[in-house]
Amino acid sequence: MLLMGDPLPWFNGNLLTGQPFSLQKLGGRFVVMFFLGALRDAKSRRIIDYINQSELWKSQALAPVFISCDRRDSLWSTSTELDDHLFCVADFDGNMSARMGATDGEFDPVSQQPLSYRRFCVVSDPFLRVLHLISLADPDACVSTLESLLKAEVQAKTKQEKIALSAPILLLPRVLESRLRFGLSASHQGQEQAAKMILTGLRFRTRDAVDREFPVRDEHLREQIKKILAKRVFNEMNKCFHFKVTHLEHVVTEKCSEHNPVIRQRDNTTSANAHRQFGLIANISEDGTAPLGVSFPEFGNLLYQIEPGAVLVYSSSLLYTPVVEEPNSAMMLRLYMFDEHGAHVKRRFHQHIGAEFV
Repeated sequence: MLLMGDPLPWFNGNLLTGQPFSLQKLGGRFVVMFFLGALRDAKSRRIIDYINQSELWKSQALAPVFISCDRRDSLWSTSTELDDHLFCVADFDGNMSARMGATDGEFDPVSQQPLSYRRFCVVSDPFLRVLHLISLADPDACVSTLESLLKAEVQAKTKQEKIALSAPILLLPRVLESRLRFGLSASHQGQEQAAKMILTGLRFRTRDAVDREFPVRDEHLREQIKKILAKRVFNEMNKCFHFKVTHLEHVVTEKCSEHNPVIRQRDNTTSANAHRQFGLIANISEDGTAPLGVSFPEFGNLLYQIEPGAVLVYSSSLLYTPVVEEPNSAMMLRLYMFDEHGAHVKRRFHQHIGAEFV
């Protein structure tokens, strides 16, 4: 059973439309989760219809999520016009509802519906911690209470944003020299051109098909990166985070622009990447007028500018988004770091899937 101040359990699943859904990617907003059991009955429809039409709920500061355990809701969702700001989540096995305290997880073998279901609403803050728990017994009273609470919370958040709230990150200037940045950019452009030639031969539309992310394959470049990071970054990480880096992985170069923005993401939310403990983003642009920014939505709207040659280190558990302002395009180096404990986690996962640990 959830209590005030508790963190919401993270959840990966699908929307009723079949699209993937990750609760943890909604950080930075007030998430309002409605545990309705079924979305088609009169009480549920009254809540959904009101929120679908309300201007308040279209705010980027709010994320309404409706949880369904009824498989018949899939057909209903395809025939109902709902705005994109509403998330209707399929919880047909009852896993999410059980973790949140809405059901005990027991289902009727014939109807495949939960034997008992507690209809309520959970409001969480931008850190995905429980703010309010509200009964859904009376839909009108619930919506009225929610509107009053959320207006007050959004106003309070707006006032708080005037006070700079810093994300727990490490931003270091003058780490990568221009010569190394030039080598990394040239390596990326060479791989990009090779990919375009291959795709052109296959008669693909290269503009859409070329991946903007390429691994750093040049061993000399990789060794240079490791030496510089060990000297100029890892010691600072040990001072700030008491963390000793022993492994690097996924060393890639990437082109980031306003035309191909990177979506909100966390770096260690699955079994395959749970070993990642810290991430690093470096601006390897040769042009000094191409700053790269990174925002951490859970900590407000502050944009951390990474000048060419600088690096930003962050916890892999944080929600973040790289940002490039028009009309610039920035080149960045990305990689992940972990220690011996992370290596043990990765090794166990590889043993589980029967793969060789690298």
